[in-house]
Amino acid sequence: MIYLAKKGNRHLISGAQISAHTRIPAKYLTAVLRECVRSGILESTRGKGGGYRLTKAPQRISLLDTVSCFEPQLSGKATCPFGNKRCSAVNPCLAHDQWTTVNETLKKFLGKTSLQDVAFEKADRRTPRKRRSRS
Repeated sequence: MIYLAKKGNRHLISGAQISAHTRIPAKYLTAVLRECVRSGILESTRGKGGGYRLTKAPQRISLLDTVSCFEPQLSGKATCPFGNKRCSAVNPCLAHDQWTTVNETLKKFLGKTSLQDVAFEKADRRTPRKRRSRS
């Protein structure tokens, strides 16, 4: 996602190019990219000249958007991470309260941190100012 954010969303970037530049094995990357397309973070086009690009500007995509499609506990679809089949707020396991606190803290951080925040240096995040013409 960081690589795609840095490339901008004007042009499609091939899976092979993403794999080569990020050193992520192509087979694994294909599965990851497919999930990102399914979740609406990426769009893809098949065929010659096809590839992937972000569906929104990097400052409008939170890390929670990018991670939640791979981490069920962040999307609210998870079962107990400790394997307890009947763990819930009504019937909590012994670690439920502590895990809930950690999970909520993580969700807050990921939700308020954008892809742009982690893809670009602080100075690069600013909107470029228009230069005044010198007359």
